[in-house]
Amino acid sequence: FQAEDGIRDCLLSRGLGDVYKRQLRRLLAAEPDAKALPNDYAFDENLSVRQASRVADGNCLGAQVWECGAVLADWLERRPDVVAGERVLELGAGLGLVGKVAARGAASVLLTDAWGAPDAPGWAALDWNDAAAVAAVRENFAGGAPDVVVAADVVYSDGAAGLPAALRSLGAGRAYVAYKHRRARDAAAWRDLERDFAIVEESDPLLDVVRDCCRVAILRLEPRR
Repeated sequence: FQAEDGIRDCLLSRGLGDVYKRQLRRLLAAEPDAKALPNDYAFDENLSVRQASRVADGNCLGAQVWECGAVLADWLERRPDVVAGERVLELGAGLGLVGKVAARGAASVLLTDAWGAPDAPGWAALDWNDAAAVAAVRENFAGGAPDVVVAADVVYSDGAAGLPAALRSLGAGRAYVAYKHRRARDAAAWRDLERDFAIVEESDPLLDVVRDCCRVAILRLEPRR
């Protein structure tokens, strides 16, 4: 609960402008209360996603919107140039909030998740630890690779060990990963990524506040040449 308390401290700060406070309150709503599920997470007046206590395989994480997803979706809405006209793949899409926001300006979006895909266009089941599955999903893109990968909260468990290899195999020109620091051993995944990718933290006034309040950052990864 440190992140939630941190955001509330920011909301009480007289030094934080009202616009940032309104945006942070909306991001705080992305910490789901299990007692209130199912419910809708409203991103804006035109987009909401239905949260539940679990998805078909019993996984509770992919059925809810978390801070990283809310922050990345909000940033993409404010920075439409990041995906404008691009072919985008979302890893670990969960409810697909980030990909749905990206689709507002992208040429195409494919949402993927290991738990399976709903019976809807634009979704594919993908376990990024399965090298053959990662290679197969590239066939959805002309030229054999997406232009941009987006992912939120994908470095949080031992399952993240296959993420570096998956990103290398996907062959995208760049990736944007929203990350919340939770445990020391996450560093191993980032060290592996740094071997093949140049990693830069995105920054703007709101992102800086979010990083300081709830330890969520957006990192841009570009393949080393």
